[in-house]
Amino acid sequence: MNEIHYLLGNACNLSCDFCFWDMRVPDVPWNVKKRIIDEIGSTGITKVTLSGGEPSINKDFIKVLSEFKKMGVDTVVHTNAIKFDTKLLSEIAPLIGRISLSLDGSNEEMCISMRKDARAYVKTLWLLDRIAEKDISVNVKTLVTSINAKDVLNVGKLLEQKQIDYWTLMEFNPINRGKHFRSKFELDDVEFDNIVKCVKDTIRNLEIRVRLFKREPEKYCFIAPNADVYTFTPKKGDVLVGNILKTSLSTIIANL
Repeated sequence: MNEIHYLLGNACNLSCDFCFWDMRVPDVPWNVKKRIIDEIGSTGITKVTLSGGEPSINKDFIKVLSEFKKMGVDTVVHTNAIKFDTKLLSEIAPLIGRISLSLDGSNEEMCISMRKDARAYVKTLWLLDRIAEKDISVNVKTLVTSINAKDVLNVGKLLEQKQIDYWTLMEFNPINRGKHFRSKFELDDVEFDNIVKCVKDTIRNLEIRVRLFKREPEKYCFIAPNADVYTFTPKKGDVLVGNILKTSLSTIIANL
């Protein structure tokens, strides 16, 4: 395993009904975060995706990125863009390898239907343009659901006008909070595959990737804010496999 996901905090400035994360974990002191960072470094893992919740609203966001930079770990920041301004982007630019953004609609109305907040559209487009000015690597993810199914192609046309490394179409996975809203978002496999085919046949100027969380789950593990380590299985969802404060991360990973 050469990549791990670190959920910096539980707090988020959005409340999306499809969210995969539904654990109520309070923020932890810096010494716990530093222990997690050091454990990641000791494994030889070379890439970390920092997410949450929303990582940018955590008080130690810059400090965590700085620690990973010192260790030579390539860090990807997955953010909803809402907290970002020019100053924050300039601060993190030399500390990261890539920014990962979400865009679930081609207009404000659709993004409100998906994420309940117009800022999820406005700030993402703003940040995409600012990232292009700073020549930072960026990818965009779109969660394909029954709500935005007819708009996904329009999202692709919009992203063709932006400078991004690749665009990922993601299958909705009804786990944690999302399982309570399954009927609101879920598409059947045929509908999802048809949308992907239509998009790939039409959008020719973007690298398009597909994540099939239910049908082709990737083996990975993520670290919660309290140092619990989880893996994912299709039948059980998130499965607790250890805690870094009790067992080394290298041992936990070796036992997966």
